[in-house]
Amino acid sequence: MNEQPAVYFKGLHGLRFFAAFFVIIAHASTFITTSSHPNITDFRGWSLFDNGSRAVDFFFVLSGFLITSLLLQEHRSTGTISVKKFYIRRILRIWPLYYLVICIAFAIFPFLSAVFNLSADPGLGWPQLLLFLFMLPNTTFMFGPQVLLSPLWSIGVEEQFYLLIAPVIKFRKKRLAAIFFAVIVSKLILNLLADHFFAGTHVRSFLLGLRFEVISIGCLGALLLQSRYKRLLQPLFGYAMQALMFCILFSALFFNKELEHSSNSIVAALSFLLFSSIYNGVLMGIIFLYVLLCVSVNNKSFLNTEGKVLNKLGNISYGMYMFHVMTSFVVAAVMKHFFLHVSTWMATVMYYVLCVAGTMAVAFLSYTFFERRFLLLKKRFEQPHV
Repeated sequence: MNEQPAVYFKGLHGLRFFAAFFVIIAHASTFITTSSHPNITDFRGWSLFDNGSRAVDFFFVLSGFLITSLLLQEHRSTGTISVKKFYIRRILRIWPLYYLVICIAFAIFPFLSAVFNLSADPGLGWPQLLLFLFMLPNTTFMFGPQVLLSPLWSIGVEEQFYLLIAPVIKFRKKRLAAIFFAVIVSKLILNLLADHFFAGTHVRSFLLGLRFEVISIGCLGALLLQSRYKRLLQPLFGYAMQALMFCILFSALFFNKELEHSSNSIVAALSFLLFSSIYNGVLMGIIFLYVLLCVSVNNKSFLNTEGKVLNKLGNISYGMYMFHVMTSFVVAAVMKHFFLHVSTWMATVMYYVLCVAGTMAVAFLSYTFFERRFLLLKKRFEQPHV
């Protein structure tokens, strides 16, 4: 029997897919420039190919928004929250693919590296394996650069944040807004301290990478949408405000390199807030939250990402995110051996098309034959629609 989920927001599957797409092309461009493939991605001067971190921040905002919405709905329907069932749902959704990818990276890719005569991934050692297994992937870079499993750092950040979120919402529901605001402010202070006292160290990278402030922005969005202040959103969805916010988002995604070097003082100040490693998560997080809310609850949104195709693509976005680096590795290796005499333009187009299409194909197979088994099991622990 198919039941509607207790919480559904239109258009978010489509947004999730586009975020995964930006991550793929960002990492693909980096990957090909670090390989010995003769093609060069001259297009990287256009910042379309440099939005991986911003796309991941969008995932953080979206995740915080959805998880908090689900937990608030459960509390409203039942008067409490089953922390145990929440943890089980997270495990069934995230862990199976997470550990499958780890197994592939450590067991299969060393063999592929030998076949294609490629250097081994320096991030695949025993210390890293133990940290991956204990859900601490965002600390593994301290032992060397990450390649194949580099996307897993964000999974660790989310799981570490959600270790506390269900108990906090269950026992401190009336103070959630203050708690999430406190997390944002505290994390900004921590960012400043890390940048000042640990500049150039792994400690700074680790602390800045704990994007709890970005996740908390999504959590605040869920609180706002389910509070009496929801009515304040409608004036913010006017055409003028939409035009402004979408213009800022478009500029940040496509022209951030030009903005960063602008001679205009206002533009320079805005770009500093948008792209500074200290503050960018907050300002971009607010913009992402605006887009997320506008698409999902505003019927007159400039951007419409609801549809059968985009919804299906959104379903496989987790697999796209987890497999895209491995797919790029294979594509670059194949092209290096068999397409050396193709023109640069043709090879570049082929590379990106194959990376995106290959990643989508692998993610579809993963979702169909692996992830869905655990998703069906996960439904047993979901709050029924009331």
